[in-house]
Amino acid sequence: MARKKNRRRERRHVLDVKLASNQVQRRRVQLAVSAVVATLFLVGTVYGLWRGGWWAVQRFVYQNEHLQVRHFEVRTDGVIKEEHIRRWAGVKLGANLFEIDLHAIKRQLEMQGMIRLASLERVLPDTLKLQVNERVPVARMRVRFSGPDGRSTAREFGVDLTGRVMPLDSTVVRPETSLAWLRLPLLAGVPVREIAAGRDLTDPQIQAAIRFLREFQHASIRTQLQLAGVDVTPRETLRVSTVQGPVVEVLSSTPGGFARQLARWQAIHSEQVRRQEPYTFINLATTNHVPVTLAVVPASGTANPAPTN
Repeated sequence: MARKKNRRRERRHVLDVKLASNQVQRRRVQLAVSAVVATLFLVGTVYGLWRGGWWAVQRFVYQNEHLQVRHFEVRTDGVIKEEHIRRWAGVKLGANLFEIDLHAIKRQLEMQGMIRLASLERVLPDTLKLQVNERVPVARMRVRFSGPDGRSTAREFGVDLTGRVMPLDSTVVRPETSLAWLRLPLLAGVPVREIAAGRDLTDPQIQAAIRFLREFQHASIRTQLQLAGVDVTPRETLRVSTVQGPVVEVLSSTPGGFARQLARWQAIHSEQVRRQEPYTFINLATTNHVPVTLAVVPASGTANPAPTN
């Protein structure tokens, strides 16, 4: 009897184990099906939201006729004609305001050597604003090219206070600006291979010349003499020529910049004018004395002082 009871218990235990195993498998299948259904539902929901959002953006933004560019406002702080800036930007009226690539237009404008910075702004519903900050040349450089016919043609470039080379294109500015460019000092001695629009002049001697031009703009001698050119050919000095005639040689690298040399030039110039002794050359590169070459007095008359503005 005891053996029969044990067998019944073992059989019941086996049945219980099989039942529990089937329940576990059934639960696993249910969980797997639920997970698949939930995943499909989530994917479908996300896709539906994405498609709905895409449709809404297309319908209410890119295909919205109220968001077409009807006004393109251009402002510049310089001398470039507005129509040329518009042409360089390439913005077409009627284009969708949000389909216009502002970064591409900004990059395209700043590749023009005469533009330092361009900023664009969308103003809803139909206006695009462009603000241009131009480069200001402080000197000009002349490059000669030989054409196919063997003739030599000259082209001029400008350089701003940062050393960036820019084209001096008289066709995109007003006539008075072209005349003002002709009065800029000529930067001589720059290698032709260095002169290209958009390139930075990094040579220390050229950078020294640019610093001299910057400080000359704030010196008192500027009110009496006008610069004609700066020659960077010497390696330790700059040879500065003036419209009035005198030539001055200055050290290209001095502690504290060129303020002291410009002050010495002003003092010598004022003294020579007071004495009515015109001069042709001053060597400011010397430290212990200042050699001054006086102008030759014509035999037929008395020399006049160096002309001043």
